[in-house]
Amino acid sequence: MLSPVTPNTIRHADGDINIKQLKIPLSPGGGQKRTFFDRTFGKLEKGSLRGSIFSLCSAAIGGGVLSLPYMFALSGWATGMVLIVVGTIAGIWSNLLLAYLGDKFKLGNLDQVAMASGGPKMKALLSCCVLLYIFMSCIGYQIILCQLF
Repeated sequence: MLSPVTPNTIRHADGDINIKQLKIPLSPGGGQKRTFFDRTFGKLEKGSLRGSIFSLCSAAIGGGVLSLPYMFALSGWATGMVLIVVGTIAGIWSNLLLAYLGDKFKLGNLDQVAMASGGPKMKALLSCCVLLYIFMSCIGYQIILCQLF
């Protein structure tokens, strides 16, 4: 069976078919060769790769890191460094403790660790702490936004 002849095919006398390259690119933006400067410093489009990277970084970094300069300004360099070291040690210790409990008792998530370590009251306390953290984070973001405007 012969393949259909389209405007993009060239049929030779021996039956061989060659497909010539189109002048119009088939993918959106395929004909545009943007420079490094345009790709890096151009406008952030909705749903673009750079926009997604910025959103991911801002979510991962969060308001805590963004408020570090303000914390240093209020507490001073020495006290600020002591607070960062204490927070780092507490974070590492608590994560290691949670990982140890989860591994030892084969627990899959933080709810199960709280239930195993403290029962239903500890699980309820964990839920309240998570809700309080989310609420306070929203308040902190509102304060930062109001100060920026």
